[in-house]
Amino acid sequence: MAYRLPSWWNGSPWWSRALVLSAHVALTSTLPSLAFVLCSDQGAAAPATPVITREVAFVTTTSDVAASLRGVGQGLEGTWRGRKAAGGGGLTMILKRKMRKRRNSSGDFFVDESCVDCDICCWMDPRTFKRSGLGAVVASQPKTEEDRMRAFQAMLACPAGSIRVMRGDRQVIKALESFPLPVDEERLPGIYQLGPTTRESMGNTPYLIVRPGKGNIMIDVPRYLEQTADQVAALGDVKYMIVTARDNADGHERWKKKFPGMIRILHRLDLARKTRIMEERLDGKGPWYLVEDGFESPEDGYVTGDTARFDFLEVPDEDCAPYDPTVKIVGIPGQTRGSIGVIVEWGKRKRGGKERLGFTGGTVGMSVEKQNLDTFTRTLETDRATLASSVRLLSKEGITWLMPGRGARVMYRTRKEGKADLEKAAERTEALPNLAGNRLLFGTEFL
Repeated sequence: MAYRLPSWWNGSPWWSRALVLSAHVALTSTLPSLAFVLCSDQGAAAPATPVITREVAFVTTTSDVAASLRGVGQGLEGTWRGRKAAGGGGLTMILKRKMRKRRNSSGDFFVDESCVDCDICCWMDPRTFKRSGLGAVVASQPKTEEDRMRAFQAMLACPAGSIRVMRGDRQVIKALESFPLPVDEERLPGIYQLGPTTRESMGNTPYLIVRPGKGNIMIDVPRYLEQTADQVAALGDVKYMIVTARDNADGHERWKKKFPGMIRILHRLDLARKTRIMEERLDGKGPWYLVEDGFESPEDGYVTGDTARFDFLEVPDEDCAPYDPTVKIVGIPGQTRGSIGVIVEWGKRKRGGKERLGFTGGTVGMSVEKQNLDTFTRTLETDRATLASSVRLLSKEGITWLMPGRGARVMYRTRKEGKADLEKAAERTEALPNLAGNRLLFGTEFL
């Protein structure tokens, strides 16, 4: 039901109306994410029912005015802007963090001030999005239908919902239906990028490995949307979810409900309140290989799925169950103490042999701005020496496709090229001051 305003409202000075509205903001500050529409009984354009959105917006039938106002509550800082309507003027308050960035190119697509500087749009659609300061902007408006589709896919992948359009477009539905997005249908059939991403993971890119007859593997956790979950299910049952770090685990419970038989895997050192219910906890340094009942390490043994304690069973090499050498988990501490990576042998290379995919989570990825590998030391939990050691370990895996959670993907022509690139990233990391425990909530640091 709409709020009724007194008869003196339209004849009162603007500053008195601003005071009344600011009092309303103060009273509703406990619900900062909701917006209530105030409707006058005068004026044909006044809406009949309240509108609830994710922005704070108050609409009245006043004349056009503009005044600054700071709301009382969490994040209720914004600007009042006049807005004309068929039956009179309008007054709208928009959260400052949802305002359009000034450096956006003029046009339909824009990035607002809530951008968390994750860079996912910049590598998914480099034609449209570019880095500018601490975040991304729309550098060039998409012109063709193909360009708009790519821009919508980047918009959906954004963890903070910071990419917006001035008017609705049904093509965004087609963009949502395009996920899971094939990485390279010719070279890597069955490897998909999942989306959208979660804000808690800072836009960490999740992946899906489709293995007919063996059970699919989900690497890290995408944001749960019923439509996307159905599209993932259409590709087959998900048997394993491998979480590369606890930062990337948000929302795993909802995916477990969608796939009840799924085994969730995380390193024991990354257990937290929301991840203690995971079925498998890896222990030690690895590597761990995929077997029928979980992950097994020929060197260290088998980790039970007991949720009450961390049992580590010493299993001699000759007594290990048969394991699949094409899927291997490696310990790569650095970003967190229990960070892990996944090495997968897949497909065929034109020159013979198989591709070696390295799913590295937030440990190392390609910097769009610097065009070299980045180890994201600004969000480091351990120390840079440990991180550099983990990157060196990855350099020995013969990776031909780097599939990071943070940063852009990289395809190498040869294993030697991949090894050299990772070794250089380790050297750059070692050269930095060895500071520990400097994790921040938002932001990235490029080498």
